Amino acid sequence: MNGRFEESVAITGLGQSAVDQYCRSTEDNELPDGDDSFAVQENNALQNGGDALAAPRQDQTDHLQIHFSKVAEMLQAYQQGQAEAQQIYPAIVAFGKHTQQHLQFLQANPMKKKDFQMFYNQWQQLARMAASVAKNAG
Repeated sequence: MNGRFEESVAITGLGQSAVDQYCRSTEDNELPDGDDSFAVQENNALQNGGDALAAPRQDQTDHLQIHFSKVAEMLQAYQQGQAEAQQIYPAIVAFGKHTQQHLQFLQANPMKKKDFQMFYNQWQQLARMAASVAKNAG
């Protein structure tokens, strides 16, 4: 049942004042969910030398978006001189391995071919950027 339907029912039965009191907000779909929260925890672990395992029932696209955003943030800090190569390189490697697991699960889903290709292309771009970090981390 979507929010608009609920609003219609509330207005019809109880009046406009009931909408805010009894209906979900149309913005509820924008709230973080369990996958978002778990992906952020994985980011923290990977960034701090820990490990994380991708699982088949995770929302692979959400996880990849969140992980790639963190990697891009670290690479940007490096490019702007706010982080040293030796500081971020181990985390970049860990993120690479972890996101590869998510990509494998995504690739196995025939309904997600376009998503897989998009994220795989992003993964390759980040890998090229990470290679320049590797040269300076030596």
